[in-house]
Amino acid sequence: MAATADESEDTETDPLSVAVLGAGSQGHAFAGFLGLQGCDVSIVGRSGDKVDEIADAGGIEVEGSATGFAEIDPDAATTSVAEGIAGRDVIFLVVPAYGHEHFAHELTDAVEDGQTIVVGTDNFGSLRMRQIFEEAGVTADVTIAGASISPFPGRSHDPATVDIHGVKANVPIAAVPATETDRVADQLNSAFNPDVQFNPARDIFEVNLTNLNVPMHTTISLFNLTHIDRGDEYRFYGDGLTPAVERLITSLDGERLALGDGLDLDIPSLPDLVDDMYEVCEGETIMELLGESPIHKSGLGPTSLEFRYITEDVPYGLVPMASICDELGIACPTLDSMIHLLSVATGTDFEAEGLTAEELGLDGLSSEEMQALVGGE
Repeated sequence: MAATADESEDTETDPLSVAVLGAGSQGHAFAGFLGLQGCDVSIVGRSGDKVDEIADAGGIEVEGSATGFAEIDPDAATTSVAEGIAGRDVIFLVVPAYGHEHFAHELTDAVEDGQTIVVGTDNFGSLRMRQIFEEAGVTADVTIAGASISPFPGRSHDPATVDIHGVKANVPIAAVPATETDRVADQLNSAFNPDVQFNPARDIFEVNLTNLNVPMHTTISLFNLTHIDRGDEYRFYGDGLTPAVERLITSLDGERLALGDGLDLDIPSLPDLVDDMYEVCEGETIMELLGESPIHKSGLGPTSLEFRYITEDVPYGLVPMASICDELGIACPTLDSMIHLLSVATGTDFEAEGLTAEELGLDGLSSEEMQALVGGE
């Protein structure tokens, strides 16, 4: 029987049902922001304390660029992935990249037909999840996608509270395969307000090569190891970004652009990416754009070598980029040097711990074969 006009209207305005995997600052930001947009939200955390705080509060208090109280059903705040994602339209995986593998394995037995999984920030996590699903023999008809970066710089300092200090206006996204990208972008943009728009990228390679955090976080951290190791209070961009640091970032950026060329991608330079993603930034150089940005200039830098700017961005950002460069025969001396120096400084073998082309299902493939694998056409 055909739906009546009223029924069709109700169907069009039904709120998106969303599961957020991760109850840290990003999990709080996604769940809180989407809750304020009227989405039906569940949140899954590995820490029972975090989800219990949200359940006890009945939701999340959102402050900063978005304000209000996002209600969450106490039963929808859980440590069970299966319970948290049951019946949900979209699943956001918003934990640091070193947590992707855990949740990918948990999802293999729990995903349902028709669900969309968005890894954000992707850090090649969507390709790794695709491999894990394939190895586990997952038969559910799901779509895996990745976003280049989180829309929300946010911090959760108090229980069931998040401060979202600014939003990124344009976030590249791609599905694997890319034939599903437009549908995923439309689905997400229906839930986020116009301040945040997910823009279709050509493929998941473009998504990861437009993640501006990786080259900037790692380079500024390397040049400020003394501050980090001593636990100094310093402004990460306001103090840590100098002309010498920018020169190294520019060298690293050249290798990122070379990898893009090797994959037939025309990707923008870092200054252009910053200018496009953060509408409040003004200037032409990275120092001008971020050193005086109201979002960035006052933010304090890490005070531990165990901070994600190193522990996430090196093994899940620099290492896979270097590994793919090696597969394609692209020289990347700055990338290799960064990985080596940060491994020595932290006492961690990031090359051994990080994602490789083999773990992403890309080993032995030519550029054309890699593009076909993620393109789906």
